[in-house]
Amino acid sequence: MTKQDIIDYALTLKGAAADSPFDGDFETVVLRHSDSRKWFGLIMLYNGKYILNLKCEPEQSDFLKSAYEGITEAYHMNKRLWITVYIDSDVPDEEINRLIGHSFMLTDKPKKKQKS
Repeated sequence: MTKQDIIDYALTLKGAAADSPFDGDFETVVLRHSDSRKWFGLIMLYNGKYILNLKCEPEQSDFLKSAYEGITEAYHMNKRLWITVYIDSDVPDEEINRLIGHSFMLTDKPKKKQKS
């Protein structure tokens, strides 16, 4: 699976968007809900390898980290609620796609309206 494969799959989810919001950084891609702008994934280059940060329930996170060498605590995110998936690792493409969909679902909550 490549960085582009991940972006292409994420964009099949209804209401998903991808962008590179950081000036001068053309490697990092944020996967987000187009309506709320909430992130459900972050692709970045880390130590020469592409990684994908995804939201994940803590119980599932513990299992995944024990099942795959390519899944670790989240880099640069809340380590209890996010995981890092090394794209070129022992994690099967189908599992990566499932985790993308799961993260999308977990973050699909409307923004709270501010009181006027």
